[in-house]
Amino acid sequence: MSASKCMYCSSTSIGRGCPYGPKNVHVHPMNAGKCIYCGSMSIGRGCTINPNGDIHVHGVDYNNMIKEALHNGIAVGLLMRKLSLPFIEWPAYKTGIINENGIQLKKPITVKEKASYTGNDAYIAKLKRMLTESQIELINNTVYLSNKKQDNMDASVFTEMYKQEIDTKQQIDNLINQLVQLIADSYVKGLNATDIEKMIIEAINSR
Repeated sequence: MSASKCMYCSSTSIGRGCPYGPKNVHVHPMNAGKCIYCGSMSIGRGCTINPNGDIHVHGVDYNNMIKEALHNGIAVGLLMRKLSLPFIEWPAYKTGIINENGIQLKKPITVKEKASYTGNDAYIAKLKRMLTESQIELINNTVYLSNKKQDNMDASVFTEMYKQEIDTKQQIDNLINQLVQLIADSYVKGLNATDIEKMIIEAINSR
């Protein structure tokens, strides 16, 4: 595991000596299980470095933070994509489970029908009916702009990030294609959509 770095100067040093940190103290927010100021595993009072007092402040678990951010990002992305998609383009419409207004016409019976209309789909359909198209567009734009905001970024950095985004997107596309094929095969073998959703979430959370 790589050493934790100060959020202000990127140094691996602990304690005083940071030219930019509060009262020249290095701050390690990703130092999981240890005080972000002195590196101690102690809890409570006793930190001699904390610039705001004497309490040990423990860092976050970086892996758990990434998993939570990934889970939330995927959830928001899938939700907004579904909300923005007209009901006539939903798989549930094409299988005859819902009409053009998102109203459920019948209960899913076959494997294909159950896969096209899960509990999450029913919830999103209800939410979509409550919102106007302009409200959905506003929410979508707000989320997009918030995620894409970059402060003080010059052209060279932006270009490099764009290249990395393209490469990462291609790798993600390949993985998603494999996941979709695996899900399709699982449906054929008799697994239901709810169980598969739980497996995916559990797999993400176990990393």
